[in-house]
Amino acid sequence: MEGESLCFGADLGCGAGFGLMALAAAYPEGRFHGVDLMPGHIAWARRFADEAGLDPADADFGRLGELELRLALTIARLP
Repeated sequence: MEGESLCFGADLGCGAGFGLMALAAAYPEGRFHGVDLMPGHIAWARRFADEAGLDPADADFGRLGELELRLALTIARLP
């Protein structure tokens, strides 16, 4: 799988997403997903990631039901 990311992280209960944003900045080839039950936390995480200039594909935040399919597809592509 040349050219594809091998670094993957998921944070269940990510809050404002600072941990995942730090990982996404440190490992730009990675894919990171943050999940939180609180819509306000997800809104903050998305805002902070946007302000930090992170690509939504690299640091993806959503509520549990929104991200289940994207997480499953990412995991299915892991070697």
